[in-house]
Amino acid sequence: MRNGHGDGAIVLPKPKIAKKTSAAAVLHQIIGALLGHLRDNIAPTLSGEPEALRQMRGVFRLFAPLLNPDEIARFTASLRQFAQTFGMARDWDVFCGQSLPAVITGLPEHAWTDLSAFAEAERAAAHAAVHDAICGRNFTHLALDLALWSETCAATPPDGGTKQLTQHLAKITPALLDTFAARARHAGRHPGRLSMNALHDFRKALDQLNAVVRFLGSPYPAHAVLAYRKRSDAVRDIIGATNDAEVTKALAL
Repeated sequence: MRNGHGDGAIVLPKPKIAKKTSAAAVLHQIIGALLGHLRDNIAPTLSGEPEALRQMRGVFRLFAPLLNPDEIARFTASLRQFAQTFGMARDWDVFCGQSLPAVITGLPEHAWTDLSAFAEAERAAAHAAVHDAICGRNFTHLALDLALWSETCAATPPDGGTKQLTQHLAKITPALLDTFAARARHAGRHPGRLSMNALHDFRKALDQLNAVVRFLGSPYPAHAVLAYRKRSDAVRDIIGATNDAEVTKALAL
C-alpha cells in the first residue's frame, strides 16, 4: 500500500522516450501516459490509490526548473488539494488494515469494538470524500486542462519557459539528475538525527529523485537505472514505515 498500488491497480510502465526528444515533447508524453494510467485505474483511484496523481505532482516538480512558475502553479495547487483528500483515505486504510489489527490481537472484544467501529466510520467518510472529488467537476476540469496544456506545450513551448524546453532529453537529464540528487543528499544528512518533519522532507526529496530517474532515465543503461531506483526505493520504504507509525499514533489520539 505504501507504494500506491491497491488491489486491481495496473502498474504504470516505464515511458520509452527517444534521446533526441525535446523536453517539451517529453513533458507532453509523460502527462499523456499518466492521464491514460489514471483512466485505466479509475476503480483503484476511486478506492483512494492515486498513483497517477502522485506521479503527476512529481512531474511538475521535475520540470519546474524549465517552466514559468505561473504556468504550473495552477496545476500544482489543484493536485495538492486532491492529494490531501487521497492522503487522508490512505492514512485510515493503513490504520484500519494494518495498525489496528496488530494492536488488538489478543485483546478482549469489548476493549477494541468501539475503537474499531469509530475507525471504520472515519475510513468510510474519507473514501466518500475521495469518490466525491473524483466524480466532481473540478477533477474533470483538471484532467482536461492538463491534457490541453501539455499538448500545446509540445507544439509551442509556453512563454516564460527556458530554452532547455527545446533541447533534447539527453542534454537536459544530467543537470536535472545532479540537481535532484544534491537535494536528496542534503535532506538526508545525518539521518539518525532527523525529526519526523525532516524525515518527511527527505522522503519527498527521494520521491523527486526517483521521478527523474524513472521518467528521464532513457539515456542511461537499463540495469544501472534499475539498480539506482532499487536503492532509492529501499530507503523510501524504511522512511515510509516510520511515517506510517507516526500517522497511526496521531489518528489514535
